[in-house]
Amino acid sequence: MTSACFLAPRVLRWSRMRGALQQCMRDRHDYVYRQEQEHEFSESSLYLGSWKPPKDPREAEAALGLLRRDYAKKVKDLRKQYMYEMEMQQQEKERKDEARRETIRLAKEERKAAKAKIAEGRAAERLLLDQEFRETL
Repeated sequence: MTSACFLAPRVLRWSRMRGALQQCMRDRHDYVYRQEQEHEFSESSLYLGSWKPPKDPREAEAALGLLRRDYAKKVKDLRKQYMYEMEMQQQEKERKDEARRETIRLAKEERKAAKAKIAEGRAAERLLLDQEFRETL
C-alpha cells in the first residue's frame, strides 16, 4: 500500500503541471482570438450570389455562358500575372546568385594573391638563407 507521503509530491507536481498547461492554453486562445480580430478578409467575389436563374432555359444558358467566359478571362489574367511575378522572382534570384558567385570569386582571387605574396616572401627568405649558408661554407 502507498502512503500519503509518497503521493503528495506526485499530486503537487501534477497540479503544477496542470496549472502551467491551463495557462499555456489560455495564452494560445488569446493569441488566436487576437489574430482573428486583426485579420483583414478580402472582398467577396462578384460571382458569389450573382446567378439568378431566368425563366427561359435559353436565356439561362446564355447568361451562364457569359459568366463562364468572364470567369475564364479573369482566371487567365490572374494566371498571367502569377507567371509574370514568378518570372520576376526567378530573375531576382538569379541576380542575387550571380552577385554571390561574383563575391565568392573575388574573395578567392584575393586569397590566391595573398597566398602567392606569402609564397614569394618565403621563397626570397629561403634564397637569402641559402646564400648565407653558402657564404659561411
